[in-house]
Amino acid sequence: MKKSTTPMTINYLRFLWFDDNEKVIVYRHRRVVFGLNCSPFLLGATIEHHLSKKSEECELDISPYSRNTVVKLSKSFYVDNCVTSVANNEVLEQFVRE
Repeated sequence: MKKSTTPMTINYLRFLWFDDNEKVIVYRHRRVVFGLNCSPFLLGATIEHHLSKKSEECELDISPYSRNTVVKLSKSFYVDNCVTSVANNEVLEQFVRE
């Protein structure tokens, strides 16, 4: 997943590089770097944002996903792991398909 930074936050992802003449060059990442100590939070916030949008679509009845699936996903993530259970194979197949 490539999550872009915003112009307001791009300066927080700077790093310094020395060229052959030992002159300092400042580089900035344009994408969120995984491996930063805030990466788990950023991933969780991104997942939450997208699930929130899908929940709004469910309320407007314009989502291809069932409300139950979106709610279950919203309550089932720990970092990037979905940990949940379902009642039977039929519900499991629907959950996986959606």
